[in-house]
Amino acid sequence: MIVLYSVIVVLSILVITLVLRVVTTNIEIRNIIRDLEDITEKDTNILLTTSSGDKSIKSLVDSLNKELKKLLLIKREYSKGVFDVKKSAENIAHDIRTPLTVIKGYVDLLEEEDLSEEGKKCLEIIKGRTRYMKEMTDELFLSLSMKSRGVL
Repeated sequence: MIVLYSVIVVLSILVITLVLRVVTTNIEIRNIIRDLEDITEKDTNILLTTSSGDKSIKSLVDSLNKELKKLLLIKREYSKGVFDVKKSAENIAHDIRTPLTVIKGYVDLLEEEDLSEEGKKCLEIIKGRTRYMKEMTDELFLSLSMKSRGVL
């Protein structure tokens, strides 16, 4: 009988130990999930940590941290690419504005000249196209400035 009680006590201790290990592992996994969600939602360099002594949990955290580092690198490259595209668009818009201003100046000078009817028609076409291009360029500048301020 004593042997049976001893076996029952040992088995009970093993079951309790296993239950505690499962519970602590589940808690640690929930903490890792919560931390991972926090890290991915924020723009941060923080990596996951664990206080678990379990090799599998540590291996999981190491693997997730490797992926977080890759994600951070991709985010940085993306941000740099967005910045470069925005800067290029601003430069293009500026490069278009300067000749448009010159064209408008020449159109204004030509309006003071005595032109034929054909010349007046051509001048009106040039004036209309120049105005349209200026409006488009202004919209591009406005859109870029709103995006840079986070409005769009």
